[in-house]
Amino acid sequence: MIQVSHLSCDLGGRRVLSDISFSLEKGQLLSVLGPNGVGKSTLFRCLLGLVAHCQGTILLDGTAIEQLSPRQQAQKIAYVPQRQSVAFHYTIQEMVLMGTAAQHSLYTSPGPAQLEHATQALNQVGISHLATRMYHQISGGEQQLTLIARALAQQAPILILDEPVSNLDYGNQMRILRLMQNLTQQGYAVIQSTHHPDQAYQFSHKILALKDGSVLAYGRPQEVITSQQMEQLYNISVQVLSLQEDHIRICIPNPMQ
Repeated sequence: MIQVSHLSCDLGGRRVLSDISFSLEKGQLLSVLGPNGVGKSTLFRCLLGLVAHCQGTILLDGTAIEQLSPRQQAQKIAYVPQRQSVAFHYTIQEMVLMGTAAQHSLYTSPGPAQLEHATQALNQVGISHLATRMYHQISGGEQQLTLIARALAQQAPILILDEPVSNLDYGNQMRILRLMQNLTQQGYAVIQSTHHPDQAYQFSHKILALKDGSVLAYGRPQEVITSQQMEQLYNISVQVLSLQEDHIRICIPNPMQ
């Protein structure tokens, strides 16, 4: 569904991404790992068609992204930010309905079909009981679920999530990760950035590890989450331990000498 080949990007006279290549198919979850400032957000902006002067190719269902209109892009790919503050008091249903903007014209309001998509999305993430609550009055985990529901209401088969579990408690982290896992089982292609190698290993089909704007490693979790590569990625001494016949790997920093 998405194929990136030899993607490079310069911002402010500095090379931010260099020769990035990866692909993602329907029903797969790709996790992007890397230190702060490594280019993960810039990569997502490129995938969303928001960076004008990128080198290389980005194909969505075989079509170059620059050949798609903004409406066509919105029909193929949806974005979930880390968090979002709103200037006005919107209900949860109104926030989710915003995801249907590409389904109707600029000068019309959402119709019955869009309302149905919003209702389905709220049910899908399990927050239909919050539909009439105000967005600014719910918890951080509920706000994150609202933003995911908004992306689902967009009816796009590719989802990009920027650190979806950041600042969430452990229970909400697991709920979000299991939701993403369920979405891949429904046929979505999902890309997330994360700072949790353990979670990336457990829930991902593929992992892309970025360092200094380049690909350090890309492949199956078993190939990427190793002690040697995590040490290279984060510049710390770390052990990666396998549990439950290698279904789980945990990263443990070595004691300081």
